[in-house]
Amino acid sequence: DRMRGLYFDGLAGDEAQDIAPTALTSVIMPALADRQGWLDLSGTPKGWGNLLGATYKRAQTDPDWFVQVLRASETGIIHPD
Repeated sequence: DRMRGLYFDGLAGDEAQDIAPTALTSVIMPALADRQGWLDLSGTPKGWGNLLGATYKRAQTDPDWFVQVLRASETGIIHPD
């Protein structure tokens, strides 16, 4: 609710699985619309019934969206020990 009425050039949402899915259409997208801003969501999957899961599904079929999965076990970002 604190983001309502604001505008952004871009937003990064971490732990997007904990953001209410309605926030995307009712708050986030309108805040980005004026400046045709970008959105970067990241997080840890907790099923499909959340913002991260729904956006992941959308990005797989909508050519205007981009999705990339970076698993720590495959990237070497986190040392295996």
